[in-house]
Amino acid sequence: MFILEKYMRKKTFITVCFLLLSFFAKAQSLNEKLVQQFLRYNQLIIDKNFEEAVNYTMEDVFKIVTKEQLIHVLKQTMSTPGLEVKIALPTPSDFQPMKTIGSKNYVRFINNSIIDMKLTDDGTKSTTSISTLKAVFEKQFGAGNVTYDEPSGYFKIKSKKKVIARSPTGSEDWKFAVIDTENQKKLLSLFIPAEILE
Repeated sequence: MFILEKYMRKKTFITVCFLLLSFFAKAQSLNEKLVQQFLRYNQLIIDKNFEEAVNYTMEDVFKIVTKEQLIHVLKQTMSTPGLEVKIALPTPSDFQPMKTIGSKNYVRFINNSIIDMKLTDDGTKSTTSISTLKAVFEKQFGAGNVTYDEPSGYFKIKSKKKVIARSPTGSEDWKFAVIDTENQKKLLSLFIPAEILE
């Protein structure tokens, strides 16, 4: 009897381990596919292929702003006169477990990226201009996330933003919404459940 109980406990333990491994393998596979698409989306932005990049944006966003308007904003952001912008591919982290609400899957995670910015207009490179610009960046990204390298003239900015990924249930076609500000969060609440945004 004791041997049978011991055997059953061992069998149960092995089954539980197998189920846990299957769960983690599935979660890993899900995150890998999501990350591949998110990095593809970011690479398109880096390459300034905005027309293709917006295809990775949640479709509901286009009820608030048209594709053309979003492309225009991206072009302006990446081509600001007097400012050179370099963005490296981000490092996604802190993935929350996938939640299914209605017919959609949601995953929330953090986008960690490094942005290098440099003033290219000699007339704006005064100490006052640099201090003002640094203060603006610090207000947006946090004081500890902005440094200025005087020899190269580059600001190095560490950006950490929440991202919501969404796909239809049964699909691996992920679309993204990056949360930049509280105002943007309010707009996203029109089509993303509150429990996902919080």
